[in-house]
Amino acid sequence: MTCTTERTQRIGCPSVLGKDSVVTSEASMREQIAESWKRSAGYRVRRDSLELRPVEYDPEARFLRLAAPVLESLSEQVADAGISVTLADRDSTIVWRHSADRRSGSVLDNHFVAPGFNFNEDQVGTNGMGTALATERPAVVLAGEHFKDSLDVFCCASAPIRHPLTRHALGVLNLMCRADDYSKLMLPMVLRGVTDLERRIVDDSSAHERILFDRFLAEPRRRATPIFVVNDALFIANDEGGALDLDHRMVLDTVRAAHAQSVATVALPIGSVVMDATVVPIENGDLLIGAIVRLHRRTAHGGGSPRASASETDEDLSTSVRRKLDSGETPLLYGEAGTGKSTLLRQAFGLGGRCDPPESGDLYVHDCLDPLSDIDELIAAVQRGAGDVLITHVDALPSQVCSYLGTILRTPARQARFVGVTATCDNARSVEKIATPLAARAVRVAPVRERPGVIEALATSRAAQAPAGPRTLTPAALQRLRTHSWPGNFRELDAVLSSLVTQGGLSTISVHDLPELFWRADVTRERLTPIELGEAQVIQSTLAAVDWNKSAAASRLQMSRTSLYKKIRRYRIVPS
Repeated sequence: MTCTTERTQRIGCPSVLGKDSVVTSEASMREQIAESWKRSAGYRVRRDSLELRPVEYDPEARFLRLAAPVLESLSEQVADAGISVTLADRDSTIVWRHSADRRSGSVLDNHFVAPGFNFNEDQVGTNGMGTALATERPAVVLAGEHFKDSLDVFCCASAPIRHPLTRHALGVLNLMCRADDYSKLMLPMVLRGVTDLERRIVDDSSAHERILFDRFLAEPRRRATPIFVVNDALFIANDEGGALDLDHRMVLDTVRAAHAQSVATVALPIGSVVMDATVVPIENGDLLIGAIVRLHRRTAHGGGSPRASASETDEDLSTSVRRKLDSGETPLLYGEAGTGKSTLLRQAFGLGGRCDPPESGDLYVHDCLDPLSDIDELIAAVQRGAGDVLITHVDALPSQVCSYLGTILRTPARQARFVGVTATCDNARSVEKIATPLAARAVRVAPVRERPGVIEALATSRAAQAPAGPRTLTPAALQRLRTHSWPGNFRELDAVLSSLVTQGGLSTISVHDLPELFWRADVTRERLTPIELGEAQVIQSTLAAVDWNKSAAASRLQMSRTSLYKKIRRYRIVPS
């Protein structure tokens, strides 16, 4: 987080915020603020100015009509305390406001805290409404914790509003006041308001939906137990269940397979593992209207250990490379940086990862990116060495050197036992230009995101060998690790796992023990279609090309700035 010393001292400082400024779970809240500042800086939000343009919103939306009685009641309760109430939609656009008094209303207007103005983090930086929606959890933002300097006069307590049945985010309820008027009671009051509002949404639902929701609420809140309530039109999940991001139709098919007129246990596949699912029917009189599904006791396909099955892909790849070596071929392993290409070659060599000097006769490693590497020494190792030769980053060599090296590799006078080559690129045409002059057989090493079994095996192994004692990961946490994009491949994975196993006081690692990036789900929890994913990638690359100048990006993409902002929020695009 980049900020001045003065501003850092103001964050959470009692002399600025007043004696009543201590917030419950302060350490957790401060971490939430720090992560929000990092996102705000990544969005290139300016701290020294606040200028917003109004956007369209629907003042007659059903959500707003349902909220009206709760908002009016809450406004009456807090008005005498100098506290104002705002309601924003799922895009952080304010759709309703009640000011504590005329003076407060004028101050709020001067800071654009009014219906029709958007307070998403990519617009305003750290603030109660935007941060609560970005993290999908309550947020308290105190005076100097706001990213924008001009918002330092306010303190805010906000909480996201979710549809109680679908768990989709509908908006955010926010209480805000001058810094001197802040009270610790603001957060409990806003949480109570959210509860009342979600209850009104339930009351507005059908009779069958209310029965299903009541049964869901009656379920014990057991840690690390994914729970679902499902029928043809409805899918409700607790936090652990929602984190698995299961398909509604797949769970529904599982319920139907149980012939759900009585309690039954069936198998529910999740990635490379199978969960035992207990299905409990829900009836309204004699009519079956849905079922509760509880997941428990993980087992592996075929009764084997999941760790063993998860590693088979890499073992098969290493065996395939070894066969090429035994037949006298030179394998060229290519792929993204950090995918373990050199490790796989070492395994194929049978050296167990050793990197000994060339005179030992075991392995000579030549890194073509090393400015001190000597190509003549490499050729000597190939021609006269009795051990193995590993050439990394061969894509950095000029084409003429590659051709000459290929000639040396094909000569009968070659003495090296095995020669393996790696290239850091994931484009088949580029690799072909390298492999042809080397007479090498190209083998693609998939990025970590395409090897979920390897991710699970490493995560399970590292957790079991934690320095403070064995730990276990919940199914939801494993699923989040398996489905993460891992742009840093094994280096990033190793950093995350190292952080998890060194955290104190954890015996079970859940989704919310992972870094925020893993559990901050999309607001609508929708999966992107291939077309949407392609659009998101184009927008991401365009923004990067113009250094996140949104006006320039909108011009290049031939869309309005408003549309671009909506798509950035919809696709959760952040600076890489």
